[in-house]
Amino acid sequence: MASSRLRLSRDGKFLAATGVYPPQVKVYELSELSMKFERHMDCEVVQFDVLSDDYSKMAFLQADRTVEFHARFGTYYKTRIPKVGPPPSGAAPSGLVIVAFTHLAVSTTLVSERTSSLFPPPPPSY
Repeated sequence: MASSRLRLSRDGKFLAATGVYPPQVKVYELSELSMKFERHMDCEVVQFDVLSDDYSKMAFLQADRTVEFHARFGTYYKTRIPKVGPPPSGAAPSGLVIVAFTHLAVSTTLVSERTSSLFPPPPPSY
């Protein structure tokens, strides 16, 4: 696997790496110098973030505009976003993940699995 993105967990104990061929994520435990697990994805990961202090919650923005949420046990939830935007950012205690676009911001709550628009899109300009 050729790594394209790396993220260190907030507690500094785990390193997550995503690769392109095959699309996958690998998590390493730095204190043991060993691989904790690896998971294969359906599509290339464009950007990702570790949402918890350890590796237990992660969000992945994929090339096909899918945002995939992972928990300790594996894939938790997938949703497709209308446009490609910047990487997802989240606040782990509230379970809120926000994906922003040019004129639209979408929030997803991991607890209720609902997606809603934070700001309505602007009216069309003629």
